Amino acid sequence: MVDLVPLSRSAAYELLLRSEDDHISDLDFLDWEDEAAVTRLTRAGFLPAPPDVIVRAGSVAGWAYALEEFSSFTGNHLDALSERGRAFCVHRNAKGFSSVDYAVHGETVTSFEPGLPHLTNGIPAEEALGFVPGDDEVADVAFLQFLERELDICLPWEETEAELPAAAFA
Repeated sequence: MVDLVPLSRSAAYELLLRSEDDHISDLDFLDWEDEAAVTRLTRAGFLPAPPDVIVRAGSVAGWAYALEEFSSFTGNHLDALSERGRAFCVHRNAKGFSSVDYAVHGETVTSFEPGLPHLTNGIPAEEALGFVPGDDEVADVAFLQFLERELDICLPWEETEAELPAAAFA
C-alpha cells in the first residue's frame, strides 16, 4: 500500500533536490514544527531521505495522468497502466530529447522519438496513431498538440503546478 500526500510541483522539486543531511526547516513548503505534516511525509517515504522518484497524479477529461520530475518511473509500468484501455508516456530529458511510448490493453504498441522515425521500436507512429510531425515544429510539442487535437487530451499548465496526490518510490 502506497501512502499519498498532496504536493505541488515546487514541493516535489524541493524534496527531490535535497540531501539527506539537509534539515527539514530548509523546505519552503513545509512548516517543520507541524508534527502531523512531518509524520505524514515521513510515513509516506518523502523524509528523512529524499525519495528516488515522486509521482504526482490526477485526471482531466476522463484521462488519468502521472507527472514525474527527473525520471520515467511510470513508463516502466505502461503495459500495466493500459490493461483496461490506452496509455501514453511522454518523456523529455534534460538534454531536450523526447520519447513517446504507447500501449493498448496491456501491450506496448510503439515507442518512438517524435521527428526521428528511424528510432522507432514497434509500429511506426504514423500507422499506430496517425501522428506525423511537421518539418517546422518542435517534435515533442507537436505530439502534445496532436494528443489535444486528435484525442482531446489536454493537461492545462496550471494543473501541472497544482497540489496533487503524490507517492514516493525508492
